Amino acid sequence: MIEYQLQIQLEPFDLDGNGTFNGDEITPELKKLLNAIASDTGRTYAPVTGFIISPIYSLACHYFIKKIAIPANKSAES
Repeated sequence: MIEYQLQIQLEPFDLDGNGTFNGDEITPELKKLLNAIASDTGRTYAPVTGFIISPIYSLACHYFIKKIAIPANKSAES
């Protein structure tokens, strides 16, 4: 989805339609857009953040299910 959106944003700057930017196609507006794309830290660090957060989230869910939800169901059945 994001790749498609970036492609749509860059498409008007590709005057010859070959998928690359060269010569007269490199304008200050294109440089600004390419710099914004390259500086997108959200896309850059998403895998790292997910790698750190997902085990913590999984352990918290596991703890909740093992220690809180299952004993509550056992006591309700008794």
